[in-house]
Amino acid sequence: MHKLKSLIFAMLKNTFSMVDQGKRKKSSKLLLYGFLLLMIVAFLPTLVMLHFLTIDAVALLAPFQQSGVIVALLLNSLALMIFFFGIFLIPAVFYFSRDNETLLALPLTPIDILLSKFTVTLIYEYITLALFFIPVISGYARATSPDILFYVYVLVVFLILPIIPLVLAGLIIMLIMWLIPFAKNRDFFNMISGGIALVFALWLNYALAGLSTVTEGDLIRLLIEGNNSLIALFQSFIPNIPFAIAAVVNIDIVQLLISLAITALIFVGFLLISQLLYFRGVIGINETSSSRRQLSSKDFSRSTRSQKAIITYLMKELRLLFRTPIYLMNCVSVNVLIPVLFIIMTAAFPEEEDLFALILSIPWSSTMAISLASAFGVSFGLIMGSMNMVSATAISREGQHVYFMKMIPMEIVDQLHAKSMSGFLLSLIGLALTAIPAALFLKAPWYILAIFVVMAVLGSLFINYVSIIVDVIHPKLVWETEQAAVKQNINFLFTMIPSFGLAYLLGWIALTFNFDYRIFAPGTFIVMVVLTLISIVATKMIARVRFDEIS
Repeated sequence: MHKLKSLIFAMLKNTFSMVDQGKRKKSSKLLLYGFLLLMIVAFLPTLVMLHFLTIDAVALLAPFQQSGVIVALLLNSLALMIFFFGIFLIPAVFYFSRDNETLLALPLTPIDILLSKFTVTLIYEYITLALFFIPVISGYARATSPDILFYVYVLVVFLILPIIPLVLAGLIIMLIMWLIPFAKNRDFFNMISGGIALVFALWLNYALAGLSTVTEGDLIRLLIEGNNSLIALFQSFIPNIPFAIAAVVNIDIVQLLISLAITALIFVGFLLISQLLYFRGVIGINETSSSRRQLSSKDFSRSTRSQKAIITYLMKELRLLFRTPIYLMNCVSVNVLIPVLFIIMTAAFPEEEDLFALILSIPWSSTMAISLASAFGVSFGLIMGSMNMVSATAISREGQHVYFMKMIPMEIVDQLHAKSMSGFLLSLIGLALTAIPAALFLKAPWYILAIFVVMAVLGSLFINYVSIIVDVIHPKLVWETEQAAVKQNINFLFTMIPSFGLAYLLGWIALTFNFDYRIFAPGTFIVMVVLTLISIVATKMIARVRFDEIS
């Protein structure tokens, strides 16, 4: 047990960058503490929004005795989210970590290695889980006023919720490693496994979605029946979730014990099976490959062509993002997947004719449309700019080679401009893939689309510079694989979650208050320009302080 505790603690120090990354001067500590305080303040609107939205949802469902639907929806959604995140996190912790060779050579049992790696993954998921679980459950508790046992049951469910999704994700990854012999090539595995996992997750979500087979009559019958009968609509591929929902909603000890028993049995089975699968796939996993292509004189001349430094650096960043499979999957593909998934969902549900008719009936000629285009444009730019993680991991992706940024004959600020521009340009891909189909479908006037695009560009540019600031203040420089640099880097959450909160706030303001478009649209534009300029100046100031202390 002592070995296991020491091993878990050592892995946590590496995973969460609790090791020394350079000299920490007093100014750096003050900057870091100020940054953490700022992030707490930035997170609060989103968390408070989830809290009060839950209260409102319970108030709507309580007259029908269906408030338990909130718990069912929360646990099912979080289980699917944990499974999906686990698909990308488990390879980094279990396979592509450079400590594997060291651990295999130490006098450790297979159970010690598996438990330590699983615990690190579990703790990481707890942090992600808490951001959504706590505000929703607190809102539910405030609206329903349950007894003290509710909080005990909720705590137990919170602790066991990520276990089975991570077990299933782990078994999938281990099977891929075992059944695909050439998956031991790290670059190939990073590319293929993520695609397989994404398809598998979407298939599960479609195949097991209970609401897709319910008729309108069944829905009305269940709604009138009361006693949280709508919970029966929620199916899950996680076997303990229905019992966990019943335990929390009904304060039922029997259901909680059944959920605990299922979790324990599946976890023990995972430990037994993983000893057979994991160690067959982990040996030699840190191999990579190269093309060894011989350059011709023409290729050499083209590759050594001179151009402006910032353009060269920008192209270097883009090539790195596209050529590294894990960066391509986690940073670049988001800009394409989100618009494409939206288009697919739109095409897959043609029966929603009433919704489409409502959208097409929007009076684009009204003055309010200009205000909405301004607010939604900024919101879309913030979301696309924060979700691709390019700028939020720009310094972290340098890793232990960050000192090269100081050595090359180029100002640090210019390098940061190039890095932020790489994230900005990729965000524009998502903007283009969304704006072009929307223009054809919505049939809005050209000036509405122009306002939307301009505001989205400003929002994306602003959030990319803010993301650079976040990563400059607290970069994750100690990592063993490229996947750890992005998937185990929580910096992107410090910009993504506030971006969602700010996007919601802007949309709410535009829809709630009927501002004069001649004031709202120019005012929004001026505010975004000022904020963008402030973020650029702040990037320069913070970089001068922070890079002197990063080594």
